[in-house]
Amino acid sequence: LLTAAIHGDELNGVAVVQDLVPGLDLRTLKGVVVGVPGLNIPGLMAGQREFEPSFAADAVNLNRLMPGKLDGADVGEVYAGCLWNQLFMGNADLVVDLHTQSRGTLYPMYAFAETPAAREMALALHPDVIKMDPGIRRTVENEMNAAGLVGVTLELGGPDRFDPVMIERAKAGILNLMALHGMIPARPAIRGPAPYIGTVTTDADAPASGFARL
Repeated sequence: LLTAAIHGDELNGVAVVQDLVPGLDLRTLKGVVVGVPGLNIPGLMAGQREFEPSFAADAVNLNRLMPGKLDGADVGEVYAGCLWNQLFMGNADLVVDLHTQSRGTLYPMYAFAETPAAREMALALHPDVIKMDPGIRRTVENEMNAAGLVGVTLELGGPDRFDPVMIERAKAGILNLMALHGMIPARPAIRGPAPYIGTVTTDADAPASGFARL
């Protein structure tokens, strides 16, 4: 299962799903790929992070509402419940939830993994950094792992734009993951340094004003 744009300003994952799925060779594909290029349609249409289907509804973060409530009173909870019960559950073994960072911040290609199995999955995607992290409950990744699936969050740079380098790297990583699980024929190994794996992140504060070169 490939999901993208649960936050409506996170565009790189949209392109990953749109480009990768039509390029699969169905004659050799083993298993099923479910690709959802836009989980948060109102957010995508408005160019905003939150889910806000109408002016009468509160803007909410869909990635803090999983698994939702089909019988809830809040429209965001019901929408999340429909995604969870009618799309996610029963249709996946492995889940890559594609994100970018929020406005005003920028990540390298960065994976969050919660379990040892998710760590192996993240390694196959070959990001720059993997953070082993208990995560935040009610996110897609963490609730998927709690439900017995294997899922990771894959962050692809910054929001509000299509970054061709990040898009191509994510596609290569997902195809590598599929090959390792026997879904597609073997592929050439991804080149470059192995991901840096850690458990703690911290802010680095500049001692003076100016520009930072990262």
